[in-house]
Amino acid sequence: MNDWKEILLAFASVVTALGGLEFLKYLLNRKNINRVTAADAFKAEYKSIIEDYHRVRKEVDDAKREISSLNEKVDELYRQVRSLENERLDLIKRNAELELALREARHNECVRPDDECFKGRLPKRTYCRLKKLASGDYDAFYEDDDITENKKSNAENKDSGVSKKSDKG
Repeated sequence: MNDWKEILLAFASVVTALGGLEFLKYLLNRKNINRVTAADAFKAEYKSIIEDYHRVRKEVDDAKREISSLNEKVDELYRQVRSLENERLDLIKRNAELELALREARHNECVRPDDECFKGRLPKRTYCRLKKLASGDYDAFYEDDDITENKKSNAENKDSGVSKKSDKG
């Protein structure tokens, strides 16, 4: 039994020499110390995750702002494109109107130098005297029998363009 006392005494002296009270606390509280260490590690990891989240969130907000600004620029460019297209369509319409007016003017162009023709532009679909004369509008002003007889004889002798022979035979 004496041996046991000496062994125990030697053990106690070693423990006290190494900081015995702290060693005993360590042995008794080792589960609590492990839990606290794990909690501290979790807290540090959680803190880094939160920092990453805030950093990513800031990047996302910046990207949203940039996208919003780019969308506004694109919308403005589309507005400009539409206005240019509308302007182009207006110019095409105006060009077509001018071409139509030019064709009408060429159609109504007078080739005979006449006082009435030199008074300015003719109203729409008003033809010059030469065209009216060709269509026979001025026949009422000329009562000469020779002219009317000449016209009648021309009308009777006029070739209709259809052959009098039949094609069969």
